[in-house]
Amino acid sequence: YNRAMAYLLLGQWEQGWEDYEQRLEWAPFRKGLSNLPIWDGKPMPGKHLLVESDQGLGDVIMCMRWRERLEDESKMHVTWRVQRPLISLFPNEWEGTRCVPDDEPTPAGMDCQIPVMSLPHRLRVTPAYLAGGAPYWNDFTWNPVEGKVAICWAGSPTHENDAYRSLPVGVVQEL
Repeated sequence: YNRAMAYLLLGQWEQGWEDYEQRLEWAPFRKGLSNLPIWDGKPMPGKHLLVESDQGLGDVIMCMRWRERLEDESKMHVTWRVQRPLISLFPNEWEGTRCVPDDEPTPAGMDCQIPVMSLPHRLRVTPAYLAGGAPYWNDFTWNPVEGKVAICWAGSPTHENDAYRSLPVGVVQEL
């Protein structure tokens, strides 16, 4: 896991994403995953894949950009099981993508699962792909006001690293 972080920070994404899969051997990263087998990245035409929100809200938002590529490459019907606060962003049949809340039982009929943060590895995401790939957010889901910037200034206060990734409210107000 630590080696994965080092590779990713160095921009060696292929090896970094591969090593990052070791997180699934650690209980905190398996929390919330179903008992379904983990998808190995090979096409399985006609089968049903469950994308599990194994980490934070931002990770799901970041990875949602690959939903079309995932469906194209996997040849599967894909259901995203996301945190309840994201359901308003990704309604059940959003742009043809089925989303269900992760605090409900695993949907019936699923053949395998993939943790959302395993998608960069399975889809071979590289800096070059991101430079010419799908936008982080598109015009169908977000229409920014020209000249405005949105800032996510705080993560979950229960996250063990929150002190290093969230800003006090006063700092944001001063901006």
